[in-house]
Amino acid sequence: MRRHQTRTAYTFLLVPLIFFLIVRFLPTFSALRLSLFDWNILKDTQPFVGTENYQRLFADEKFGQALRNTALYTVVGVPAQIALGLIVALLLNKIVALRGVSGRCTSPPTSPPSWPPRGSGSGCSARSSVRSTPS
Repeated sequence: MRRHQTRTAYTFLLVPLIFFLIVRFLPTFSALRLSLFDWNILKDTQPFVGTENYQRLFADEKFGQALRNTALYTVVGVPAQIALGLIVALLLNKIVALRGVSGRCTSPPTSPPSWPPRGSGSGCSARSSVRSTPS
């Protein structure tokens, strides 16, 4: 019984795995194969040039600069953006009067309204998130 369940599970996992392999790897290998040719859609023949395209690419000064810019952005820019976003979120979380505003402002229009309704209009204001005590 256990072996049958395992076989069934692998059979069900096989379909998405095949789809993943086709969608991810087939275009990648097609592009790699295409890069080994001097390909032009207007020409009848596409001569095989091997790694000549890659040799020209790595010899190009602009490609080296683009590679350095990408590495710098990845190493410095992405962590800085994550840290800045975290700092802003923590600072906004300390403001009690604005707590809950972002949820009201970003909730989809199909979400049910809170009951009883507080504030006025769309509910996207600082006033709508502050609970008032009855007088």
